[in-house]
Amino acid sequence: MNLLAILAFPVEPGRTQVDLVPEDPDSFVKIARRIGLAIHEPKMAFLIQGTDRAGAMADVLARLGSEGINVRASCGVASGGNRYGILLWVSPADVQAAAGALGAQMAAHHHA
Repeated sequence: MNLLAILAFPVEPGRTQVDLVPEDPDSFVKIARRIGLAIHEPKMAFLIQGTDRAGAMADVLARLGSEGINVRASCGVASGGNRYGILLWVSPADVQAAAGALGAQMAAHHHA
């Protein structure tokens, strides 16, 4: 199972949320069920990757901002080889507009 991204953070004492972005969401769900991993309904996130340069993220955020779309959460990384990646979450009501502003393909984001 290929995962494109993983993000984990505590939500309360003794409880952690793990967000997983699988390359193939349908296969992920099948495997998770087969091994007994509890998963919740999918969320939407945008995985953005590109050539790392000054202002790269500012350009992405400006596209969303120009459409009046607020980013609810983000997690960015430098991935070596002059590349970067970022996960962006927007309000569920803004997902379609954000996809249009970013020129994004839609894929499910599952978390367990």
